Amino acid sequence: MPGKGIYAFIASLFGMEAKAETVPISITPSPPPGISGAIQTLLSWLMWLGWIAVAGGFIAGAIHFVLGNTESGKKLLIGAIIGALIMAFYSALIAGLIS
Repeated sequence: MPGKGIYAFIASLFGMEAKAETVPISITPSPPPGISGAIQTLLSWLMWLGWIAVAGGFIAGAIHFVLGNTESGKKLLIGAIIGALIMAFYSALIAGLIS
């Protein structure tokens, strides 16, 4: 009885032989037509904004260091470095999340 499914189990309870076989279902997700272009545009805008934020973090961190505020400058530069690493692997991260 293994592999016959719930219908075979119910049929065996009533002393009948099941005539239906289980059908394996495989569904592959695909985006609706026209959506993939919009998603790609949105992701490219986000990547552009991310690199602008990384550059701004480096500049702000350098300015803080020059003005003598080394603690906040350190935080900004470390944040910018982490942001740059994330942006460098952005495509791989998105591909890994989607698949």
